[in-house]
Amino acid sequence: MKRARTDVLAPSAKKSKKIAYDFVLDALSELEPTTRAMFGSTAIYLGERVLFILRKKGDRDDGVWVAFDEHRAGDATAALPNLKPIERLPNVRSWRKLAENHPDFEEDVLEACRLAGDRHGPLGKIPVRQRAKRERAGAPGARPTGARVRRAAPAPPKKRPAKAAKKRTKRA
Repeated sequence: MKRARTDVLAPSAKKSKKIAYDFVLDALSELEPTTRAMFGSTAIYLGERVLFILRKKGDRDDGVWVAFDEHRAGDATAALPNLKPIERLPNVRSWRKLAENHPDFEEDVLEACRLAGDRHGPLGKIPVRQRAKRERAGAPGARPTGARVRRAAPAPPKKRPAKAAKKRTKRA
């Protein structure tokens, strides 16, 4: 298994933190996944596709967060019926969780690992930044020309406050 962005021989390298649900890495070991720190948890990548975030912080969103493209949401939920919305991210549609407190948690996660090995399966997504790099480079798999990326509208310019008019009083 490779670890991204970590030089273990460097004298200033930090000791690696214990990874939650390390059986996921064992199940994916043949695929040579990489890990990166993300949101205080561990993200698992296969190539440039992010697959999972392994999160254990002691709250109701603990578990394995599963990534998929929005247009594959139906396929992902059909393959993994125990996927639940992430409570702290209610508006995010391309991530769901396999909750740690569910009785079939380990079986569901192992099934997700099996599905992750299929490059054309429903799981995994290329992050927006990676897609933009591909598009600029003209790499295969880039978005077709004319495809739009939703971006927030720019904020309107700030108005300067009007200078307060000084009151002139007549002195008698």
